[in-house]
Amino acid sequence: MWLVQQKNILTWENIRKRGFVGPSRCLLCGLQEETMDHLLNLCSFTSNLWNWVAPIFKQTDRDENDITKTLKNWRKDFSDHETVNIAWTLIPGFLIWDVWKKCNNRIFNDKSGSTQSIIAQISRQIKENVNALLKEPPEKSLGHQKAHILELLGLQVLAPKGIRKSARHTIKGKAFWKPPPHSILKFNIDGASKGNPGDAGYRGVLRDEQGNIKFIFHSHLGNATNNMAELMAIEQCLETLIDSNSQNIIIEADSELTINLVKKIGTGSAPDKVSNHWRLVQVYHRIQSHLRILRTLSFVHVHRNTNKLVDQLANEGVLCTKDNQSCPWESVPIGKLREDCYTLASVDREHYQFVKEKQLIKI
Repeated sequence: MWLVQQKNILTWENIRKRGFVGPSRCLLCGLQEETMDHLLNLCSFTSNLWNWVAPIFKQTDRDENDITKTLKNWRKDFSDHETVNIAWTLIPGFLIWDVWKKCNNRIFNDKSGSTQSIIAQISRQIKENVNALLKEPPEKSLGHQKAHILELLGLQVLAPKGIRKSARHTIKGKAFWKPPPHSILKFNIDGASKGNPGDAGYRGVLRDEQGNIKFIFHSHLGNATNNMAELMAIEQCLETLIDSNSQNIIIEADSELTINLVKKIGTGSAPDKVSNHWRLVQVYHRIQSHLRILRTLSFVHVHRNTNKLVDQLANEGVLCTKDNQSCPWESVPIGKLREDCYTLASVDREHYQFVKEKQLIKI
């Protein structure tokens, strides 16, 4: 989506600008030159997909002359019903992505697909993501229009039963940071991207069983996605552990996707089977190489509240400064970074002690 907004996807129009010679006709309709606006907006095949969207929601934010304006103007608060709003928000991204994949399938695999097969694919992707993103069960009583939208998108089967909350929203009891067991260290990491993709960075904090900070790292990435920032945090964490010859480490992050991906790589799955994005595959290969050296690790997905120290620093501190740092705690210079880390770590320790002493929940 970022490449679309930058008008930099490799349509034949852009390929020819780079000096390559080839067919300039749209591979989907064969009628017009393949420009970005034609392929993703004006092509008869793509127009049929956009025309499928409009009647479902009774309106559309599509700009028929400029696909970048469509993305810019697509509302984030279409409906007060969470399921409908998530579906609306996801529509343009999946539509554009599936059209782009269809075009590449035609080029590289000589495969074609009907409009209906793409619509079915978009509907399936929306359903899967609604199931993952929905924070609360849907309302039991729906207005006619909202119920009609869910039905047309194939989401009506979710409405009566409710959608199960994702793991990060179903942690029992009060979420809090918990120190590691005796003789074990805990690394909390997090990445953030303002815009996704946008200005991005990551941080990590290593603490002992007393909650004392032992090591800290942070880095500014420039323009990157949330996934890239989270994975780079994992990579930096592993490199730090290798350099310090550390073992028996718990690594916690509030991105369930990232934790599951790293676990999958750790089982020996080929990185290029986990993702076909070349930038991510490179990071996966490096992570897999590190995991072969570090054998006594435990990766844990935690609630965002239990990852508050690095979450807050990744969102606020990293993106306000362009410097990178990786060093033991005693080498961190006096300043705002040290003060913020110390304060948040102290809050975590005090909260844990309070919960433990009052026996509010089982420790």
